[in-house]
Amino acid sequence: MSKQRWVTAEEAYERKLRNKKIFIASYLLFTVILISSLTILLGSL
Repeated sequence: MSKQRWVTAEEAYERKLRNKKIFIASYLLFTVILISSLTILLGSL
């Protein structure tokens, strides 16, 4: 039972890490899109 619980905790930790990576990646992508759109807008002015 404790072994199964350990595996579950490990899976939860890996899932948390994966969610963190996805969050960071989407945040970076949003920042890059924002900067590029601002650059295009400022360049057209």
